[in-house]
Amino acid sequence: MVYLDAEKIFRNDRGKVSRNFLRDRAMVLLACEGLRPGTIGNIARSDFRPESNHLVISDHRDERLKTTTNTPVLKLGATTRLNSASETMIELWPITVDAIQNYIDVERVACLAKHLKNRSRGFLFLNEKGEPIKHRASITKLFSTLGRRLGELGLLDIGNDPYFKDQKRYDFYSYVLRHSSASLFLELKGTDERALDCMKIRYGWTINSKQPERYAARALSDQANTVLQDFNHELISAARNNQKNN
Repeated sequence: MVYLDAEKIFRNDRGKVSRNFLRDRAMVLLACEGLRPGTIGNIARSDFRPESNHLVISDHRDERLKTTTNTPVLKLGATTRLNSASETMIELWPITVDAIQNYIDVERVACLAKHLKNRSRGFLFLNEKGEPIKHRASITKLFSTLGRRLGELGLLDIGNDPYFKDQKRYDFYSYVLRHSSASLFLELKGTDERALDCMKIRYGWTINSKQPERYAARALSDQANTVLQDFNHELISAARNNQKNN
């Protein structure tokens, strides 16, 4: 729905279509691909390879005028000799490629045209001044607003989610989509060693990371719970039938 009906979903505080709805749609779809918020704000225009449906994940903090603890940057880029497993290249879904290209051709071009000087510094996603997104808080706000809007439209219901029982404490943010992407990856690829190694590349984890194993353990736990629930339903159904017959 984010892809198909972006104008309905991305609205400003006054209820009007956001001037950045194409940018925001592309950023949300990248979160659905499993990218961290810092990674999304760090992407350079040259990282996007639409001809092959690929995106290069690379560190670009040196291209900013300055960085703070709140600047969107690639995780671990400044704290290790190598940028973790974060620097890689991933294949994107066709709808994500289309959304990014649509943003580039329409909003990004218009944003740059409003200013005499190109202030983008080569970054893909820009604010309304034509500059790179400077604060992670801007990305956090995007997803918080999106969560409320999805709830208003009846597209986000967490009432039966055992991991978020207290709805007052639940907040929709980009990592929710990253976790969902990782769970879907395991559902499609399985939980063998090769699949877990592929996850490390796709999601920017180091070779020694235990994150894939944690996701696999949860996936197996969810599968086991589903089997037990199905078995429980079968037992109840059989008992009721037996009750009727007697």
